[in-house]
Amino acid sequence: MATQSLLGYLPVMLHHDPLNVLVIGLGSGVTAGTVAQYDSVQSIDIVEIEPAVIEASSFFKDVNRGVIEKPKARVFINDGRNHLLERAETYDIVISEPSNPWISGVAGLYTTDYFHIVNQKLNPKGIFCQWIHLYSMSSENLKMILKTMALSFKDVQFWISTFGDVLVIASNEKVRIDPMRIEEVMNLNEKTKKDFRDYFLADYPAEIPGRLFLDREGILDFSEGAAVNRDDYPYLEFQAPKSLYIRQEGAIINDLSSRRVSTYQTVGNVMDVTRDISLFYFHRSKLYTNIYNSLDMGEFYIKKALSADGSRADFYYQLGRIALLKNNYASALDIVSQGLKLQKTPKGIKSLYDIYMASGQNNKAFDLIQENRDILEDYEVRHALLLYRAGQYEQAVPYLHAAIEKKQEREYFLLFIIGNCYKALNRPEMAEKYYLQSIEKDEMHQRAHISLAELYWTQKKYDDACRIYSFIEQYWEVDDTLIDDSRCSTF
Repeated sequence: MATQSLLGYLPVMLHHDPLNVLVIGLGSGVTAGTVAQYDSVQSIDIVEIEPAVIEASSFFKDVNRGVIEKPKARVFINDGRNHLLERAETYDIVISEPSNPWISGVAGLYTTDYFHIVNQKLNPKGIFCQWIHLYSMSSENLKMILKTMALSFKDVQFWISTFGDVLVIASNEKVRIDPMRIEEVMNLNEKTKKDFRDYFLADYPAEIPGRLFLDREGILDFSEGAAVNRDDYPYLEFQAPKSLYIRQEGAIINDLSSRRVSTYQTVGNVMDVTRDISLFYFHRSKLYTNIYNSLDMGEFYIKKALSADGSRADFYYQLGRIALLKNNYASALDIVSQGLKLQKTPKGIKSLYDIYMASGQNNKAFDLIQENRDILEDYEVRHALLLYRAGQYEQAVPYLHAAIEKKQEREYFLLFIIGNCYKALNRPEMAEKYYLQSIEKDEMHQRAHISLAELYWTQKKYDDACRIYSFIEQYWEVDDTLIDDSRCSTF
């Protein structure tokens, strides 16, 4: 969801007033639906090569906003490249999210020839947004794609989405970041604000440029010596399949991180010296901490944010969280307490609660949430987990149900905890019921499958247990101490 949403939001943020948009690749429809929210967008052309995908998008109306049924949307069954060649329309924004380039023919959407076609179809100041995956991608192939794009457009930018996804922005003119435009797009309504919080870890518009890792100069430096992918020399078509089973995301990000100076200079030109730059560093810290699990880099950036502006409580909460993740409980407690002195917020109370829970200070955690019940929107789930940890399973269940009703946590997880409560209360029929409900909400919830299999085994429902063991081993590598499937071989 994060990448599909950012594919829609990012080019809209970088274009001052987009009227006509082309989306190549419908998928679930989330990207097109994201763009369609904005009234300024008068038309959206969606090109999808597979008719079944168009039919399947109807199952995702809750997240794609029923985009293909909107009057301003037109759906074409065609190849994206052919569509651009066949149609006379030009666009303010072109978004390209094709299948992976290891699939036969898809690499043709990553050549200089294709990018030249896109360039011709962009209106003045038009924005092209290209999705690229980092998983199953060698560093050499990534550099090839980036160099090919950098040589095909006047300006290019490299933006981070998630651990395995990046977006490249390209244009026939210089791409400029307008903080006011970012704020306008982000704060359109409560749904857009929630998307930015949930998917992009951003509470403030000035955080978004923290995802810009390389400008055109940085991309050319990063891709120096790489081949150029062309129709008559389609290197990517034959190289991409060779990388199908490699994982170089971490190495690629480490390489990119060392080239952050040129990006800072680019973004710094449009930012307030103190407030916006500090939020830029704040967001970088969250990216490294939450997405790349690099606590040292996360700490590096949040300390830079605090150096730029030491008056923001949420900066202290972020530094305290990193200390907590490093198991430095005393340091985390001291840092979060400093933040609470500046401003008492729900985020600060939650940070302190997490420290108490991690350090085994359950009584302090309980007292804390009772004292601050009125400002905690997720009081029920936090109270429930405290009761669960204390072995008060029967008392925890009603709070877990209340948390589900108020959507305070992932439903499949809370259903799983309810199942555990009933298992501990020696009520196997109720445990089974909630484990099954948890799996229904998320079929790939491994822990619910394991718990259900063990429950069946203790009930001597061996066929059911072995069926679930077989499913688990099909999708996950599981420690033998968790699953002893050798027991199934005797049945």
